Amino acid sequence: MGTITSSVHLQQNANHTFSGKICVGDDAVTFQAVPLSEVEKDSPFAQYVSEIESGNLLYCCDVEPINGINQTNRFIENLITREINSDLANQLDLLSTTSQQVNLFVLDIKDAKKRYENREEIEQCELAMAQFLQTEHPPKPKQMRTFHRLVRENHIHYILREGLLKHDILQKISPELRQHFQETPEGRGQLCQLCEIIMNFFKMGYSVRVLDDHILHPGNYFLSTRVQEGLSSSRISLEKTRKIALKTLYPKFYAELYSQSSEYFSVINRIFKGEFTYDEKTGTTIISITQ
Repeated sequence: MGTITSSVHLQQNANHTFSGKICVGDDAVTFQAVPLSEVEKDSPFAQYVSEIESGNLLYCCDVEPINGINQTNRFIENLITREINSDLANQLDLLSTTSQQVNLFVLDIKDAKKRYENREEIEQCELAMAQFLQTEHPPKPKQMRTFHRLVRENHIHYILREGLLKHDILQKISPELRQHFQETPEGRGQLCQLCEIIMNFFKMGYSVRVLDDHILHPGNYFLSTRVQEGLSSSRISLEKTRKIALKTLYPKFYAELYSQSSEYFSVINRIFKGEFTYDEKTGTTIISITQ
């Protein structure tokens, strides 16, 4: 593909939608975010919306992202490390309260070949994580039990399926661009930033149309860490959800990608009111977004 130059564009339109694109050389991935008026089915995303709409929540807090590769043997045990638990505990200490926020974390899983090609392998691991967190009595390995306890005690109720999201986006773009996004450090960073923007819209109750013809609905990318309970209504409006403020906490590994001078923060801050905080002690970056 030669020398790659990229830029991210995002704009708000008069009809309450947002449109944007990430340009890579002469190619581009375009997207449009459209607000949902209601959700109709009993799903983890509907539970998320119901939690916001029925309460007085101010924030959606996105804590400690977890990255992994499909491994059929002891997947969860290999995935949850002491460092992840330490980062998560430090992040939770930085949050002043959990009573006015709904909490979730992002799970970014690759297939066994370290790519986003095999949907079945990615989904298998995502569902295994949800099932592990839903069980009342986790297995004995210490790090697994610690992670399970941190999620339960701090009401981290949802998982965002970034691995599945990346798979679905990559299937719709050119082979050349797909290779760039998976096999170059720059491309992997660009794909992460694109997904970060899309997941922000998911959290605010928007669906996202990619390349004009492929609709990404948030209902397909939320999992619950709790056993699902039936909703009292089959239709839920998203009035409060579309106004929810977002707070995302990144461990030190992401310090450069989501720095105050990053393209991602610059783009977000042009459309929304962005606030950047960096905690020197833990190396945690916090980006808050309000509308």
